[in-house]
Amino acid sequence: MGLTDFSKDKYEPTPELATHWTVSSDGMIYTFFLRDDVRWTDGKKVTADDIEWTIQRNTHSSHDQAIHHNYLKILKNSEKVLTGEIKDVKQIGAKAVDSHTIRFTLEHPAAYFPALTGLSVYRPLPRHIIEKYDDQWTDIDKIVTNGSYELVHWEKERILILQKNKDYYESEKVSIPEIRYYIIRNNQMGFMLYQQNELDIIGNSFLKIPTDELFTVQKNPEYSDEYKEVPLFHVNSFVFNMSKPPFDNILMRKALVAAINRELIKNMISKGNVEIAKLLSTPGNQYERDTLAGKGIGFSIKNAKKWIKQAGYSHIKEIGNIHYLSSESKIGTDLAFAIKENFAYYLNINVVIHILSWKDFVSVIKDQDSQEWHLLNLGFYADYPDPNNWLNDLIYVLSNRYKGTWNKDEYFHLIDAASKERNPGKRKKIYKKIENIICEKECIIAPIFHEIGHCLVKQRVKGWYHMAFGGQHIRNWSLEK
Repeated sequence: MGLTDFSKDKYEPTPELATHWTVSSDGMIYTFFLRDDVRWTDGKKVTADDIEWTIQRNTHSSHDQAIHHNYLKILKNSEKVLTGEIKDVKQIGAKAVDSHTIRFTLEHPAAYFPALTGLSVYRPLPRHIIEKYDDQWTDIDKIVTNGSYELVHWEKERILILQKNKDYYESEKVSIPEIRYYIIRNNQMGFMLYQQNELDIIGNSFLKIPTDELFTVQKNPEYSDEYKEVPLFHVNSFVFNMSKPPFDNILMRKALVAAINRELIKNMISKGNVEIAKLLSTPGNQYERDTLAGKGIGFSIKNAKKWIKQAGYSHIKEIGNIHYLSSESKIGTDLAFAIKENFAYYLNINVVIHILSWKDFVSVIKDQDSQEWHLLNLGFYADYPDPNNWLNDLIYVLSNRYKGTWNKDEYFHLIDAASKERNPGKRKKIYKKIENIICEKECIIAPIFHEIGHCLVKQRVKGWYHMAFGGQHIRNWSLEK
């Protein structure tokens, strides 16, 4: 369990392990008050000390969890502990005031902080088990948890079985006694098992409904009560290498974006089952769909050719080949070839595609000196439903990793203002300005589409709804009797 969860409708932070929280007048200190009836499955109480210890463990540079430090660096001294400037992990701004009160001191005000506390790096771990069994603490005969279900059986690469946790604080409200997760690699096999009533739920980003079957599912009356479309908070885009001609020129970046026929690409790669994106923030988050609508650079070949000429290119051949990097994922590969065909048709520009293994692709992303590419495919699933995750966490990493000149001062000023602003309406206005800088004024990234989740759910599963963050609320579902 996390200190917070998210509401199913608006994805706003709600209490979970915490009953409530307070924030200081300067926005620098958050105090969370924990429930006193939450226990590990071995009977030991979950306390604020567990959270303090977990954060120290996850921040410590010698531990593998340091990879997730990006969401912990908001805590005072966390960055200094990670770099070794401070040796004492107790200097991190996470303190157990007593067994049921945890206080966080931040490096700077962050109105989105309650959303972060629902992430895995803030969730308490069983210190007494980890210190006893070390790396074996997740073995089936040793692991303890604190949620509505507990793990009782695990055959790797085959099946996970969860059973209702009788010590869960609201166990009387948990209706389904057992959940079985089958590990199925083949989408078509999963779909067949669903048709044969061997599975109750398929879809989403875990075991997708086969693309070839999706149109049939959507049109077949047999599935009308079972088929669901859900937000995934995902954006697929490409990033410009702003240190390499011709995209060191803002006019060339804008020209290329203006030449993207997103509607055509949408139909080419997904048979229409994605949502066109001209901005990064995903529709479906707590900032309403219409807040940022209508902005970004739209499709206009006239504007594209005008900007190319204004950039100093009188002939397309002067631009030369454009090198596009993508991972070997299906959606990334499909998008790469769609982009290639798009620019060849509308601008007669040749795009050379480089498909890399995931390992090599990540190495390129991390290597600041390896920038022989012009365009780099970037698919991003948000970790929490606040525009800060797209417009700060993602763009901040890109702006510091890749060389290039753009107006960072205005961007950082607005990011700082959005972090401090607690009024939702005012935050929306600030984020609109940030989106405009990223996707239009400076045009450092070109959003293409937002992915949509597709699910099939048997009618016998009652109360089902999908959560894009924090795990599914199976505790609120039931089975038809």
